Amino acid sequence: MGLYDREYYREDDHSSGWGANRTMVINLILINVGLFLIDVLVGFSPDANNQGWVAEKLAFRPTDLYQPWMWWRFITAGFVHDWTSMGHILANMFVLFFFGRDLEYHYGRREFLWMYLAAIFVSSLVSAGYYLGVGQPNAICLGASGGISAIVVLFALLFPNRTILFMFIIPMPAWILGVLLIVGNMFGFLQANDNVNYAAHLAGAGFGLLYHFQRLRISPWIPTRHTVGQYFRSKPKLSVHHPELEEDDNEEVDRILQKISEKGEASLTAKERKTLEDASRKRRERQGRA
Repeated sequence: MGLYDREYYREDDHSSGWGANRTMVINLILINVGLFLIDVLVGFSPDANNQGWVAEKLAFRPTDLYQPWMWWRFITAGFVHDWTSMGHILANMFVLFFFGRDLEYHYGRREFLWMYLAAIFVSSLVSAGYYLGVGQPNAICLGASGGISAIVVLFALLFPNRTILFMFIIPMPAWILGVLLIVGNMFGFLQANDNVNYAAHLAGAGFGLLYHFQRLRISPWIPTRHTVGQYFRSKPKLSVHHPELEEDDNEEVDRILQKISEKGEASLTAKERKTLEDASRKRRERQGRA
């Protein structure tokens, strides 16, 4: 039985804000497509090599590496694409949709987002350094490919035997796709005869490998509205109670559900799993007596 099928998860949804009722994957796709359509409608910026106005503002240049106050572009560049190439955004969003959903389910909504943003940031930093090293300081770098490469690698590591259709035709296990991604980008990087940012692709894939094998988790280091708000609320007085006197420890269940939302089900301890199972059983018993 999947996590979202369980009673204690269906009944409690603590997400709020824009897009709370959608998956994070869909939110990311909507942002990318929305910015792309704005560029298509508004037109190009004459000072940015025919890039769209939005892309010109959000893309990064390798020289931004010398200006830490401009490093926000290393993330925003992952949300804009070349408006003259429909295939660029279609390929990235296709992969994000079909591979990202399983990763979001595995890691949790919040952790998936921060993992994706971190992959984009790291791949942008690496590619900025590469272009400075090869004497192209004025290159305009954009696209979600660094984050997408990390997603493909993580999918291949988590679900290596999942069968996929390469090019919609050739069936193959996911681990082979991961290998093809890395090997193909290595060959492209060595040839370097086109405008593809192979350095960002390889950096994103490398981040995915590091994230998986080092079991990195980013969201615990990022404060939430809940944790920030605790600093401004008065501390409650301590009270002593016996757990068997309460039919359901709602606060503890809420805390555990929030943890699932942020870090994924795999982060739960054995005690937390038992607490949720007990809560689910008690609710079924109450429904049976009603």
